[in-house]
Amino acid sequence: MKINTRGERGPRGSERTQQTLRRPTTRTNRTPQWRNLRFDARRIRWLGPLYVFDVFWYRLHYNVVRWKLSFTWLFAVIILIFSFTLRRIRFAISSNLEVVLGRCNWFTKEVRIYKTLWNWSWCRTEQYEHLQPEADRPPVTMRSNGHEHWLDLIEEGRGLIVLASHIGSFGSAFILPKELLKHTLHVVRAPEPDPEADAFMSGLVEEACGGNLVTHFLEVDDTGLGVTLLGALRRGEAVALTCDRSLNDSNMGQAEIFGRPIALPMGPVILARLAQVPLLPVFLFYEGRRKLRFEALPPIEVPRTADRDADHAAALREVATCFQWGIEQEPFQWFCFREMWPQPRPEKSSAG
Repeated sequence: MKINTRGERGPRGSERTQQTLRRPTTRTNRTPQWRNLRFDARRIRWLGPLYVFDVFWYRLHYNVVRWKLSFTWLFAVIILIFSFTLRRIRFAISSNLEVVLGRCNWFTKEVRIYKTLWNWSWCRTEQYEHLQPEADRPPVTMRSNGHEHWLDLIEEGRGLIVLASHIGSFGSAFILPKELLKHTLHVVRAPEPDPEADAFMSGLVEEACGGNLVTHFLEVDDTGLGVTLLGALRRGEAVALTCDRSLNDSNMGQAEIFGRPIALPMGPVILARLAQVPLLPVFLFYEGRRKLRFEALPPIEVPRTADRDADHAAALREVATCFQWGIEQEPFQWFCFREMWPQPRPEKSSAG
């Protein structure tokens, strides 16, 4: 992997490290035990293994990359079809980017949707490329900014919370260089709807990567994970959490981005204050085929005063500022496929 640390600098900056996703790979039975009852049970019964969240699609994407069938022209055609047929996703992308980039005409709106789906597809594809056997893995050129923030925290022996978000190649921590992590990194992520997909992806990462990275799958009713992560932070280890989504809607705090209200998870802020460790916002932007740019912004220190709620609110505002900065850098790499600020729909008048 080629790493260039002289790339463009953002208002804040650092580099992050690569590691392995290690998780007990207990295989489930073939019938998907869907974790989220909001999914359409009728479609699951009809489509079986062809349902969109089934492990079948994960294996298919991996094998398409393995067989070197990820042709640019093929992607262009497939994404063009999807950009016109995925109605809810189309509307969500268009509505969210209208807040970021402003109103536009029909053609510009379609270009925005296409670019977002294009970037998402290549980010996912390159993730599978780097999960191939070592001999088949392509080289990556990576620019890195702000890596000194991470190094300073390592030298101090402090734990830290790495704040990720669904921007760019957010799921590719395992392709980053190892030298920045001298201690264990605990990655917390939401489980896939199909547990067999979790087992498949965990197995790939274990086989493809070596290192010091442990993955925890967050369940809504898991009360012991917070204790585990708190202990890791107090040992001087790192914990990676997402700052823009949560499985538990009740544990959200209010902030603002682009002049609009947004609910962000309180978990990272609460955990950082308890463990007395900083929050380190990081981004991994996609810059073209096998080209990435890593940005780590200056650490956020959570205040620790007598007013706990005010401390949480102040830190959450800083997190929102960093999140907005990441979106502004690459708006077509903000992979939020739900409408963040729902717009009123005109009601259909009943005839007669």
